[in-house]
Amino acid sequence: MDVLLNRKEEKRQSGELIYSKNKKLYALIEDADERYPYLLLCLTNLEIIQYYDDLPTNDEICFDIDDEIESVHHHKYSKITIA
Repeated sequence: MDVLLNRKEEKRQSGELIYSKNKKLYALIEDADERYPYLLLCLTNLEIIQYYDDLPTNDEICFDIDDEIESVHHHKYSKITIA
């Protein structure tokens, strides 16, 4: 899998792609109609990591993935190619 990540976003928002030091890719997704509308999904393993009632901080995400964040990017400016 090739991951091209461009343009870091300053403000935390749904739709972000999060790349960890252990080379795993996560997505922060929003489903506004749910009790816990924010979802952290591991795209590498296709598993749900955590549900949140508000946008999580970097510290919360690091705790939940048991890893450090290498970079955070918005999906509009990124491209994922599966080879």
